[in-house]
Amino acid sequence: MRTFRLEKQVDRASWWRLLTPAALVLVIIMAYLPALMAGYVEWDDDKLVSYNRHIENISWDNVKWMWTTSFGGHFHPLTWWSYTVDFALWGPDAFLYHLTNVQWHILTALAFYFVARRLIWEGTNRTSDRRNHRTVIAAGLAALWFAVHPLRVESVAWIAERRDVLSGFFYVTSIWLYLRYVAFHDETNPLPTRQSKSLARVMFVLSIISCMVSLLAKASAMTLPLVLLAIDRFPLRRHVPRAHHQRIHLRHMILEKLPFLLIAILAGVRAIIAQEEGGALYTMENHDALARIAQACYGLVFYLQKTLLPFGLGPLYPIPSREILLGSMFFISGIILFSTVVASIWLRKKVPALLAVLAVYAVSVSPVLGIAQSGPQLVADRYSYLSCMGFAVFAGAGVLQVFNSRWWRDKREFRYLAALMLVSISTILTQATIVQCYYWSSDHSLWQRGVKISPNSAIAHTNYADALKDRLKSQDAAKHYQQALELDPKDVVALHHFGDLQRDAGYTEAAIQLYFASLRIDPNRGRASFSLAQLLLGKNREKDAVVILYDTVRRHPEYLKAKTYLANVLSMHPDEAIRNGEQATKLASSVVRRTPYNPIALMTLATAQAESNQFDLAIDTIQRAMILAEKHDEDRLLRELSKRLEKFLRNEPIRIGP
Repeated sequence: MRTFRLEKQVDRASWWRLLTPAALVLVIIMAYLPALMAGYVEWDDDKLVSYNRHIENISWDNVKWMWTTSFGGHFHPLTWWSYTVDFALWGPDAFLYHLTNVQWHILTALAFYFVARRLIWEGTNRTSDRRNHRTVIAAGLAALWFAVHPLRVESVAWIAERRDVLSGFFYVTSIWLYLRYVAFHDETNPLPTRQSKSLARVMFVLSIISCMVSLLAKASAMTLPLVLLAIDRFPLRRHVPRAHHQRIHLRHMILEKLPFLLIAILAGVRAIIAQEEGGALYTMENHDALARIAQACYGLVFYLQKTLLPFGLGPLYPIPSREILLGSMFFISGIILFSTVVASIWLRKKVPALLAVLAVYAVSVSPVLGIAQSGPQLVADRYSYLSCMGFAVFAGAGVLQVFNSRWWRDKREFRYLAALMLVSISTILTQATIVQCYYWSSDHSLWQRGVKISPNSAIAHTNYADALKDRLKSQDAAKHYQQALELDPKDVVALHHFGDLQRDAGYTEAAIQLYFASLRIDPNRGRASFSLAQLLLGKNREKDAVVILYDTVRRHPEYLKAKTYLANVLSMHPDEAIRNGEQATKLASSVVRRTPYNPIALMTLATAQAESNQFDLAIDTIQRAMILAEKHDEDRLLRELSKRLEKFLRNEPIRIGP
């Protein structure tokens, strides 16, 4: 009879080991299904992915760019490579970029499940088999509550945050490999000693490699050496001699982490350089030391609070004024933080896991608490992706304690009530995640949510105005641009985009003033200067327009549209003082070198060559453009090319205007 019960328990555990990961994957897919239906959002998706020519083909120049660029304030060559692979396989379809994000998140959740199962088992003093169905279910719930949580949505549903899910998988895998290394290195195994030590070395090296790969996707894994040290202390208790477990000295544990520490330091330095080169890093003049300390205290409380009560989440939480930040925000968060630390120290013997989890949390989130502030956000949902994993393990360990309790064993009513609570928590989190995914489905829904959650954010109002403008709701867009400028009169994006709105509505003078205001603050806004030059040409201010265009192409040598436009002005303007065939030919030639099969670029070059009296070259160039236009059935362009060819055959350049 006893043998039969044992076989029945083993059989039940086997089924749960198969069912739990499958159920985890199924719930994640269901929760993030709205994210798959989303498109690109004009919040870094545009500049990092949809308009980024460096990810459109695999070439030596593009690979070199991925490994050297600080574009967007980031150094993440593996993430760039991931985008490139997506584009090569699927093209620019947003659905498939979202699908890849969800796939990586699923892989991270599965890896986290195995890590949680080991840590929960270790944390309960190995009171049961880690493959026991109760441990499996507890680890599955921990993985579920990590993966299907509204705080994860920003990392998964936002294409530009591919680096979170990509880095997260290799980060968790590195921890799992490290746990395997500890098992082979510290414990008495049935394997021969030499084989056991060899396996330990392999796992250790693979863990280092996985950490390195994680850092190439995002620098968040720089805290991994300290996280591993905390795990050594609890739940592994490597410093304590136990049965089938040799005691490891602190010096040895620290030496083990040196390879991790070295690559973490290198990654951290490179990340700061990227932020500085990208212009995202705040100086001490903009954000002083006391304000950063207050921000760090608030951030530590924010992620803990939103883990427990994941409501009121938005795409942007702006840094408030120094007075507000150092006022009630600092005072309240300081009290909560102090109370939490005191309580965890007081309970360290009864609940040692609590102090360990809080230590891992504080270490993991430290790089994004504002000490090295990058960007305008006070906090961000995506910063919780790695840092809040410990909370999920802690919750899973609590579930296992409930399963192992006398109440669960003896009280049927308690089992039903506890099971109902666990299902309810999972259902609420899943539903909240689905709702949060819908917010990220479009620019309009995202920033409608943004202005609701952060009404004092100029950035949120500007982005919502952009979304309204795209929906042809000009009056509503104008109101939000005005609100943005009331909140921040120096918001260059609001000035620029409000200028675009005024230009499209026919208010050219107002648009010109807005463009000038934007460029006085940030002269590097290429599209603003280009739009301003176009308006000035229409106002018979040709010389000013040409000066601005020259400055634009000097600042933005890759801005081919501005180069083409300036070349046309220098080739065809009726004022001889404006025309310059030699300069026009240089500009047009540089555009053709970048886009040799573009008939419009060839037409521009031919027109510039005609202005330079190089009519033979102009005829040859225009005929090449005609072949391309005919090949692509561009009839309207073909007619224009034919008209210009007739003039070139008569040795006549092209003129526009009176």
